[in-house]
Amino acid sequence: MNQRRRRVHQPFIAITRHPYEGDALIQALELLPHTQLFRPGDTVVVVPNLVKNQPPASGTITGPGTLQRLLLYLQDFQPARLVVAAGSGGDPTPLVLQQQGFLNVIQETGGEFVDLNYGPYLELKLNHPLLPVLQVNRLLAEADVIISLAQIKVHQEATVTLGFKNIALSWPPAELHGPG
Repeated sequence: MNQRRRRVHQPFIAITRHPYEGDALIQALELLPHTQLFRPGDTVVVVPNLVKNQPPASGTITGPGTLQRLLLYLQDFQPARLVVAAGSGGDPTPLVLQQQGFLNVIQETGGEFVDLNYGPYLELKLNHPLLPVLQVNRLLAEADVIISLAQIKVHQEATVTLGFKNIALSWPPAELHGPG
C-alpha cells in the first residue's frame, strides 16, 4: 500500500473538562482545526474500543452514547462515507455491537459498519524481520480521516491504554492473527 501524504502535519491537542463524556468530546472537537481535518466527500472512519462484551461502565469499551454524539457531529462535515470500524479481540464483534447498543447507534446515525477482523485485505510491508508483511482491512487505504475513539483505562499489561493501542490492535484481523 502506498501511503498518502498527511493532510495535517503539525500536532494539536484539545483538553476539556465536563461531567458528561459526550459533552466533553464535543467541546474538545470544537477546539480543533475543522477545515484542515474534515472535507465534504471524505471517508471518515471512527474506531471505537469494542474489545469485549462488557458494559461501558466497566471501562472496557467506548460508550455507545459517546459514539452517537461523535457520529452526529461528523455528519455536519458532509462525509461521503461515515464508517464505524472495529475488530473485537475478546468476543465476536457482532455480539458486542448488538449487546452493547452500538448496532442501533450506527443504524440511527446513517453510518455503516466494517468488522476489521475480516477482509477484504491489503498488505502492509513492514521493515521488520519477525513480521515483514501485515494484512489489514482495505478500509485503511480508503479512509481520508481515521478517528480513534478509545476508552482511556487502566490496563494490566500496559498501565494505561490510549488511542495508539486502540488502532494498533484493532486493524490486524483476528481472522488471520488470532484474538488480541
